[in-house]
Amino acid sequence: MDPAKPKSSVYFVISIVAVLYLLALAGIQFFIQQYFIAGFMFFFAVVGIYRFSKEIKGKTTRLPGQLIFITLGSVWTYRDYNKYTLKKELAAWQQKFGTSYNHVRVKIGAPTIPADWKPDYADLAHMYWNNKFISGHYHKMIVFDTLKAIAHEEDVYKLDSLKGKERSIEIITQYARDGRSDSIFYRYYQTGSDMQIITHQKADSLLDAEKLSRDY
Repeated sequence: MDPAKPKSSVYFVISIVAVLYLLALAGIQFFIQQYFIAGFMFFFAVVGIYRFSKEIKGKTTRLPGQLIFITLGSVWTYRDYNKYTLKKELAAWQQKFGTSYNHVRVKIGAPTIPADWKPDYADLAHMYWNNKFISGHYHKMIVFDTLKAIAHEEDVYKLDSLKGKERSIEIITQYARDGRSDSIFYRYYQTGSDMQIITHQKADSLLDAEKLSRDY
């Protein structure tokens, strides 16, 4: 019995598994719209099939090269699939907690997200929405808790400068848990001064004085 034959047969079986695995990775990459990497993996799967023909003719497949591409392909696919699932999850959050969540904000008196705003940035802890014009209500930050619910929101309203000093109003909406009531706080800031806690009525008067939309 040729001692090299069992070894060659093992290489052949492993090579088949390697090609099928690369094809599976290529399919995943295609599904998550990473077409270039999908084509790259498919190419090396085809190369593996070509080597099978050499194996059938008695030439041993170069397994180390395939293992390298399997390792790289696995790392790429794991990374890209995680990015894809994160992107999908964040898109769902933007849909759930964006303008479609305004009915909850209206109910508790919190600033809403205007229909023409666009999400600026999002991760698993924060979501930012910005107005294209930096005046009046121009920024909202949504902070999430570990239960993937809104912990609080911060809205910023830019006022006209006063004697060369920038001014703004911040509205903090704290979402309660366990049946407690939600809370809304109002703060006024002017360059060179400490942040001041103000009343709801004071915030209204400052915004109304400059004919700015409250969005709440």
